[in-house]
Amino acid sequence: MNENQRKILIIVGVIAIIYALVTIFFFRKRKDQLQDNTVSLVMTPRIKLQYKDDFWTRYIPSSTDEESIYKVYNNNKYVGQYYMMYNKYISGFNIFQKKNDEKVNFYTYKPGEQILGIKNNVDIDIIDFKEKRITDYDIIKQILTNEEIAVDIDDLYKEEITIDYDNDGKKERIVMFSNAYNETKTDKAFSYIAILKNNKYNIIYSDVRDANEIYNICNPYMQAIVDLRKDKKYTLIFGCEYFSNIGTKSIIYGEKNKKYQTLLS
Repeated sequence: MNENQRKILIIVGVIAIIYALVTIFFFRKRKDQLQDNTVSLVMTPRIKLQYKDDFWTRYIPSSTDEESIYKVYNNNKYVGQYYMMYNKYISGFNIFQKKNDEKVNFYTYKPGEQILGIKNNVDIDIIDFKEKRITDYDIIKQILTNEEIAVDIDDLYKEEITIDYDNDGKKERIVMFSNAYNETKTDKAFSYIAILKNNKYNIIYSDVRDANEIYNICNPYMQAIVDLRKDKKYTLIFGCEYFSNIGTKSIIYGEKNKKYQTLLS
């Protein structure tokens, strides 16, 4: 090895060390930020989630909640910073800005649009996604066969998303299906969320009851995908909508202690 090659090797080594130190510092800083701050999310129709000290909790927004500024997203697209306040009369949120303590520039959204607000001083990413109707029934057939449930799959609510949620370079299938408030010919009412990874499925949420309870289970759907630490290891937030006045609950699947697991259900 000549002198020039030795110098190049030393320079490359120094750059690699600096990059490693900067990377470690960045992730430690983000971890400290998330530990020191509460990440609050509000979502339509009436959901409030909080993340603090590596735990998720669920609250129900009320009309008496303090008005606060949120970074607002509509169907995963950023639309600006607004105050958000739950309005029980519309079963949704009033979204507006203020000028001299007066409410101005109201933001209106259409029925069916998914509104998400982030109240925090940590910069987290909201990941765009598209649900599509399931046409490959193999995973549903496997689950229902193993659960000994007989039903015509064509009659089910069934959606899926394909995404690399754990940053392993491979896209996984996330499937959601149910016969909630759908009088199918079966002896069971059921609701499932499952992930197909490496040709194996993992059920992360299930609710199976007698057939006469089809109006007491919920239809699952993807509500939001968030990247808390900007490391492309996403937290999956599912909504599960009930027919009755129970409303909508959230189910959260994400990484904890270096393992993906259900964090809230």
